Amino acid sequence: MTSVQIITEHIREEANKWRRLSGDMQEVYQSPVVDGLELGLSSFFIGPTEVVPAGIHWDSYSAFLNHFKTLTLGAAIEWEQIQGALNWMADEFDRVDEIAVESIEAVWTERTTSDGTLAANPDAPANDGGRPAHEPQ
Repeated sequence: MTSVQIITEHIREEANKWRRLSGDMQEVYQSPVVDGLELGLSSFFIGPTEVVPAGIHWDSYSAFLNHFKTLTLGAAIEWEQIQGALNWMADEFDRVDEIAVESIEAVWTERTTSDGTLAANPDAPANDGGRPAHEPQ
């Protein structure tokens, strides 16, 4: 009996790493600092002469905060998808390897005798005198 072993545990370990990273990023996205607490226009106001610059700074801050929220949510979603793809890949490796093992075992058992030696293939052309079978005699 043949023995074929394909190791997919490393792929699954990598998938678990991406799942953890996705969870971490989801926590960042849902943290009070990112999702809920925002600085208002008055946070950038210094005095009467600072009305226009405060608005400009607040606009920049708001744009960056929205961009940061988009990035963190996107990372959480995409990293979860990477984890799913890696698990799917490992499952497919396992499935295809099972088929390959069955094929190898079928060929091996067909071509071996009871004492474990390789049996002659009845479909192979005869080979006389050490010449390749395709050469004329």
